[in-house]
Amino acid sequence: MRLETGIRQPAAIELYRSAGYVETQPFGSYELDPLSIFMEKKL
Repeated sequence: MRLETGIRQPAAIELYRSAGYVETQPFGSYELDPLSIFMEKKL
């Protein structure tokens, strides 16, 4: 599973990390954005 969230969402980032998500590169039609964090979790 993959997701994108904003760098100004620390509670969301911590929630995703605690659920096993790790940072990754942009995916799909997303481009690298300094205000975004891309995360994924292998199922």
